Amino acid sequence: MYSEDQWTALKNGYELNQLRTRIQDLQEALKPRKLIFHIDEQQSQVHLERAGKDTPRIKAQIRLRCERAISESVAVKSFHAALCRETTEGDVILIEQETSQVVWAEPGMNMVSMDNGWTIDEPLSLYRWFIFFFDISNRLEAKLSREYFIRITMTAVAQDARSMDFYVDSWTYSNSPITLR
Repeated sequence: MYSEDQWTALKNGYELNQLRTRIQDLQEALKPRKLIFHIDEQQSQVHLERAGKDTPRIKAQIRLRCERAISESVAVKSFHAALCRETTEGDVILIEQETSQVVWAEPGMNMVSMDNGWTIDEPLSLYRWFIFFFDISNRLEAKLSREYFIRITMTAVAQDARSMDFYVDSWTYSNSPITLR
């Protein structure tokens, strides 16, 4: 058996380890990023449509741009979208990656390929429209509610992936606005 002092020491050691882990997590979060991205919450929208006869499809039209925090050019490898759900145990990823995507560059609205990434030469890039499609089941379509959200993840050269989440204001309203999470 442990004495009261030994239990206190064990408890304090456990709490100290928890604090160390939390400090490491905060230090990681505070590391300077070479590149971040911004979603235009006012212009972006989501709606459900039908692909083929009966296949429900989520179409997320997301207007975004990148901001460089360093003087050199930075390369974005990719942007991807995931369909997620909030639960009491935490976030659950339901669809890890979109079924397909199309990218349009402003101002000319020319279709561009992300096969070779996107080089960010200016401190603030021009906007691009990323259209993410998710083919979903009728069952999942019937469940869509406020606890479901979309996570956009950017991977860039020489930094960790960066994500932003947003709620769909109405899964039943055509061209629904979004709200950043």
